[in-house]
Amino acid sequence: LRSVLSKVKPKNLDQATKNIVYKIPCECNKTYFGQTSRPFKKRLQEHKYSINKQLETYSKLSEHALNEEHRFRWAEASIVFKEENWKTRIIKEAACMIV
Repeated sequence: LRSVLSKVKPKNLDQATKNIVYKIPCECNKTYFGQTSRPFKKRLQEHKYSINKQLETYSKLSEHALNEEHRFRWAEASIVFKEENWKTRIIKEAACMIV
């Protein structure tokens, strides 16, 4: 696990970056971690859409936002890791959730 997480976050990642683990902080000081093979900007748009359309079963993020009536701090959303390998990306996402 340590070897998987030991890489430093790559620099110069932007909203178009794909194959990432990302985080979105909530106003309640909890943080949502997710992973996607799509561009980061697109994934953020999908999360916002699911909240606006009240699709609470879409993701844990939308479930939390709708059930707890909390707001996520979208401007602070960021990429934690860039990882091309899907299995490794899933492991990194899971590790972020338990750290």
